[in-house]
Amino acid sequence: MRFASLPRVAILSLGLAITACNSAAPPDTFPGQPVTERNKIFKQMIRAFEPIGLMARGKEPFAADKAIASATELKQLSTLPWNHFPAGSDYAPTKAKAAIWEKPTEFKRAQDEFVAAADKLASAVQARELDTLQPAYEAVHQSCSSCHKAFRS
Repeated sequence: MRFASLPRVAILSLGLAITACNSAAPPDTFPGQPVTERNKIFKQMIRAFEPIGLMARGKEPFAADKAIASATELKQLSTLPWNHFPAGSDYAPTKAKAAIWEKPTEFKRAQDEFVAAADKLASAVQARELDTLQPAYEAVHQSCSSCHKAFRS
Protein backbone atom coordinates (compact mmCIF):
# COMPACT_ATOMS: atom_id res chain seq x y z
CA MET A 1 0.00 0.00 0.00
CA ARG A 2 1.27 3.46 -0.83
CA PHE A 3 1.10 6.28 1.72
CA ALA A 4 0.14 8.72 -1.02
CA SER A 5 -3.17 6.92 -1.42
CA LEU A 6 -4.06 7.28 2.28
CA PRO A 7 -5.96 10.37 3.39
CA ARG A 8 -3.81 12.83 5.34
CA VAL A 9 -5.88 12.31 8.50
CA ALA A 10 -5.12 8.59 8.41
CA ILE A 11 -1.40 9.27 7.98
CA LEU A 12 -1.40 11.71 10.89
CA SER A 13 -3.34 9.27 13.06
CA LEU A 14 -0.94 6.48 12.25
CA GLY A 15 2.01 8.70 13.10
CA LEU A 16 0.49 9.71 16.42
CA ALA A 17 -0.28 6.09 17.28
CA ILE A 18 3.28 5.01 16.55
CA THR A 19 4.68 7.91 18.57
CA ALA A 20 2.40 7.08 21.51
CA CYS A 21 3.48 3.45 21.46
CA ASN A 22 7.16 4.34 21.36
CA SER A 23 6.94 6.96 24.14
CA ALA A 24 5.13 4.74 26.64
CA ALA A 25 7.23 3.74 29.62
CA PRO A 26 8.17 0.09 29.79
CA PRO A 27 6.05 -1.95 32.18
CA ASP A 28 7.34 -2.51 35.68
CA THR A 29 8.07 -6.25 35.70
CA PHE A 30 10.40 -6.24 38.73
CA PRO A 31 9.11 -8.47 41.56
CA GLY A 32 6.77 -6.40 43.72
CA GLN A 33 6.85 -3.56 41.17
CA PRO A 34 8.77 -1.13 43.42
CA VAL A 35 8.92 1.72 40.90
CA THR A 36 5.17 1.52 40.32
CA GLU A 37 4.44 1.30 44.05
CA ARG A 38 6.67 4.18 45.11
CA ASN A 39 5.39 6.37 42.26
CA LYS A 40 1.82 5.66 43.33
CA ILE A 41 2.61 6.73 46.91
CA PHE A 42 4.49 9.85 45.80
CA LYS A 43 1.48 10.87 43.68
CA GLN A 44 -0.78 10.42 46.71
CA MET A 45 1.62 12.61 48.71
CA ILE A 46 1.45 15.34 46.07
CA ARG A 47 -2.36 15.23 46.11
CA ALA A 48 -2.30 15.58 49.91
CA PHE A 49 0.36 18.29 50.00
CA GLU A 50 -0.82 20.54 47.17
CA PRO A 51 -3.98 21.90 48.89
CA ILE A 52 -1.82 22.96 51.84
CA GLY A 53 0.61 24.68 49.49
CA LEU A 54 -2.17 26.59 47.79
CA MET A 55 -3.32 27.87 51.16
CA ALA A 56 0.19 28.61 52.45
CA ARG A 57 1.02 30.60 49.31
CA GLY A 58 -2.26 32.54 49.44
CA LYS A 59 -3.62 31.05 46.22
CA GLU A 60 -6.64 29.63 48.07
CA PRO A 61 -8.30 30.79 51.26
CA PHE A 62 -7.15 29.06 54.42
CA ALA A 63 -9.52 26.25 55.36
CA ALA A 64 -8.42 24.67 58.63
CA ASP A 65 -10.40 21.44 58.29
CA LYS A 66 -9.08 20.85 54.77
CA ALA A 67 -5.52 21.62 55.89
CA ILE A 68 -5.81 19.23 58.84
CA ALA A 69 -7.14 16.43 56.64
CA SER A 70 -4.42 16.96 54.04
CA ALA A 71 -1.59 17.19 56.59
CA THR A 72 -2.84 14.08 58.38
CA GLU A 73 -2.90 12.17 55.10
CA LEU A 74 0.60 13.38 54.22
CA LYS A 75 1.87 12.30 57.63
CA GLN A 76 0.38 8.82 57.15
CA LEU A 77 1.93 8.51 53.68
CA SER A 78 5.32 9.93 54.69
CA THR A 79 6.77 6.60 55.83
CA LEU A 80 5.43 4.43 53.02
CA PRO A 81 7.54 4.88 49.85
CA TRP A 82 10.96 4.15 51.34
CA ASN A 83 10.65 0.36 51.39
CA HIS A 84 10.06 0.49 47.63
CA PHE A 85 13.69 1.38 46.83
CA PRO A 86 15.34 -2.06 46.87
CA ALA A 87 18.64 -2.65 45.11
CA GLY A 88 18.06 -3.14 41.42
CA SER A 89 15.00 -0.88 41.23
CA ASP A 90 16.84 1.80 39.27
CA TYR A 91 15.25 0.88 35.93
CA ALA A 92 12.94 2.90 33.67
CA PRO A 93 10.58 4.57 34.34
CA THR A 94 12.28 5.57 37.59
CA LYS A 95 13.68 9.04 38.12
CA ALA A 96 15.78 7.85 41.04
CA LYS A 97 19.48 8.68 40.92
CA ALA A 98 22.13 6.08 41.64
CA ALA A 99 23.00 8.13 44.75
CA ILE A 100 20.07 6.44 46.52
CA TRP A 101 21.93 3.15 46.53
CA GLU A 102 25.45 4.61 46.58
CA LYS A 103 24.76 6.81 49.62
CA PRO A 104 22.20 4.92 51.72
CA THR A 105 23.00 6.84 54.93
CA GLU A 106 22.33 10.19 53.26
CA PHE A 107 19.16 8.85 51.65
CA LYS A 108 17.95 7.57 55.03
CA ARG A 109 18.70 10.97 56.58
CA ALA A 110 16.64 12.68 53.85
CA GLN A 111 13.76 10.26 54.52
CA ASP A 112 13.90 10.92 58.26
CA GLU A 113 13.93 14.68 57.71
CA PHE A 114 10.88 14.43 55.45
CA VAL A 115 8.98 12.23 57.91
CA ALA A 116 9.81 14.64 60.76
CA ALA A 117 8.74 17.66 58.70
CA ALA A 118 5.46 15.97 57.72
CA ASP A 119 4.84 15.15 61.38
CA LYS A 120 5.50 18.77 62.41
CA LEU A 121 3.14 19.98 59.68
CA ALA A 122 0.40 17.67 60.93
CA SER A 123 0.93 19.07 64.44
CA ALA A 124 1.14 22.70 63.29
CA VAL A 125 -2.18 22.66 61.44
CA GLN A 126 -3.92 21.66 64.65
CA ALA A 127 -3.54 25.31 65.74
CA ARG A 128 -5.95 26.14 62.88
CA GLU A 129 -3.93 29.25 61.99
CA LEU A 130 -2.33 30.12 58.67
CA ASP A 131 0.65 31.76 60.39
CA THR A 132 1.44 28.45 62.10
CA LEU A 133 0.91 26.39 58.96
CA GLN A 134 3.16 28.44 56.65
CA PRO A 135 6.58 27.71 58.24
CA ALA A 136 5.70 24.04 58.69
CA TYR A 137 4.61 23.86 55.04
CA GLU A 138 7.89 25.49 53.99
CA ALA A 139 9.90 22.93 55.99
CA VAL A 140 8.18 20.06 54.16
CA HIS A 141 8.63 21.82 50.82
CA GLN A 142 12.34 22.36 51.55
CA SER A 143 12.73 18.70 52.56
CA CYS A 144 11.19 17.58 49.27
CA SER A 145 13.34 19.96 47.24
CA SER A 146 16.63 18.98 48.85
CA CYS A 147 15.87 15.26 48.49
CA HIS A 148 14.89 15.71 44.84
CA LYS A 149 18.09 17.66 44.18
CA ALA A 150 20.26 14.91 45.67
CA PHE A 151 18.33 11.79 44.72
CA ARG A 152 16.01 12.42 41.77
CA SER A 153 16.81 13.01 38.10
